[in-house]
Amino acid sequence: MTDINQLSTADTLTAGDLLPIWRTNNSDTRKTSLTALTTYMQSALTFASAGQSQFVVQYAAPVATGFTVTLVSTSDNQWLIMSPLATYATGTITFPPVADLADNQEILIYSTQIVTALTINGNGATIAASPGFITAGGSLRFKYNALASSWYRIGLVSTPRTVTGSTGLTVTNGDGIAGNPTLTLDATLAGISAVTTAADQLVYSSGVDTFTTTAFTSFGRTIAGSAQQSTTGTSTGFTAGGGTTATDASTFTGATGATAYRISDIVRALKNVGILAP
Repeated sequence: MTDINQLSTADTLTAGDLLPIWRTNNSDTRKTSLTALTTYMQSALTFASAGQSQFVVQYAAPVATGFTVTLVSTSDNQWLIMSPLATYATGTITFPPVADLADNQEILIYSTQIVTALTINGNGATIAASPGFITAGGSLRFKYNALASSWYRIGLVSTPRTVTGSTGLTVTNGDGIAGNPTLTLDATLAGISAVTTAADQLVYSSGVDTFTTTAFTSFGRTIAGSAQQSTTGTSTGFTAGGGTTATDASTFTGATGATAYRISDIVRALKNVGILAP
């Protein structure tokens, strides 16, 4: 080390600078350049964050529904950029065979279009939390664990939520896969919602799923809110008139119009409109 200590110091380095090395195979001292050292380090080093080299890009452009995209059989990290020609109902992505995988290997998937029902084929490995779809501009990320022989999904753009309908309300595309969900009211409810209301107006049906309004006066509301007569045979307060005696067959016109009614007709009419209890 005496000779090394006597060397002058270099503050900067260039690719052509030389370093002394000991060649074990030859049992002698030689020299190598910083370029050669850099090349060796790039090929020999791995990084704990991923455990593998940088992502190798693979492109796929499916042209029909029911497609299958197979990833290259390699232990490298892979990035699949998928650009289907349209929105497809079904599709499958097949991962590399389990025999070719490396621990901590990762796969990224990006799609420019919607695949409504997506299948991830582990090709011998288990897919944990496999997604059932991918959105337009959506991405998926998986990391492989050799001990469990499983791919674990560690990234998903857009967490699926489903909007469901109920009586009178229909939901289209509730999971949002094909765009924004849409809500449609039942035709009857839609007809009622289209009516413009105002004070002292009553909404009523003017046809199938069509509605309009009519005046509903304070007097009408008083009648509608009156309690029904339910007692029978009331005679208190009766005073027999001095004229002709009325019987159940007697009819009356009320001195207006030509139609004559019996007392029983009046009772029936009062029951029909709800003034008297049935």
